Amino acid sequence: MTDRLDLRVLGEEDWELLRQLRLKALAHDPAAFASTFASEQRFTEAQWRALVTGWTWFLAAYGSAHAGIAAGTALYVDSVDERHLLGLWVDPQWRRRGVAHALVEAVTDWAVRDGGRWLSLWVADDNMPARALYATLGFRATDRVQPVPSAPHRTETLHLKEISGREATGAG
Repeated sequence: MTDRLDLRVLGEEDWELLRQLRLKALAHDPAAFASTFASEQRFTEAQWRALVTGWTWFLAAYGSAHAGIAAGTALYVDSVDERHLLGLWVDPQWRRRGVAHALVEAVTDWAVRDGGRWLSLWVADDNMPARALYATLGFRATDRVQPVPSAPHRTETLHLKEISGREATGAG
């Protein structure tokens, strides 16, 4: 194992790796996501290939150890200069080592290169660790609240971070 965290963009050929990590994330931290293990476990190969190519997925790894994933997209946004962060998950054994920060930085760099001025994300109101992480990274809650799609009895709030005027750092 190496001490250096590497980040890379997943390609269509990585659909099985995305499937493995995404299902692991949904099984381990089901309350953190708008989807469910049961629904994504039924995805076909074609659906996984579409997911890996439809969003820009980043993999964080220490050597061959997969530490986490996150995605960015221009879908699910309110304006042409907004990009959206979703699917962030860090394997529990790699938490509190800067992996989440690195993944958010990679998505932010992608969003800047893609012409984004704002980076948005939805976070469940009862997910205090995620809310604290995103606040530390400069995201601020908006007044937009909705039911969590996978658990309508819970709510989530849209958070935004201005990224205009920022230079991409080269990560991702």
